[in-house]
Amino acid sequence: MSSETESDLPILPYPTHKLTEEEIADPLLVLQDFFSFGHLPDVRQMLWDWLRATVTGTFPKELDRRERNEILYLYEYLERLIEAAHLINEQRKKSQL
Repeated sequence: MSSETESDLPILPYPTHKLTEEEIADPLLVLQDFFSFGHLPDVRQMLWDWLRATVTGTFPKELDRRERNEILYLYEYLERLIEAAHLINEQRKKSQL
């Protein structure tokens, strides 16, 4: 865990809800964690399965329990990834000032 205190963390206009203090301090850790969850081809396949099952309405019929769990995990990772991308973008905007 980081030695930073809460007061050392940046004040953000949109608070993060899914990231740890360490990930807020270094959002690139979320990228590492995301790709340890699945390699690019695996993530693409999970996204395709998710989209296909959702659009066709066959989610409970076509996907087994493991595949449904993977989609839930993917969703949670994507939430964190979006928050990390937001932090990286905010840091980039500040550095351009």
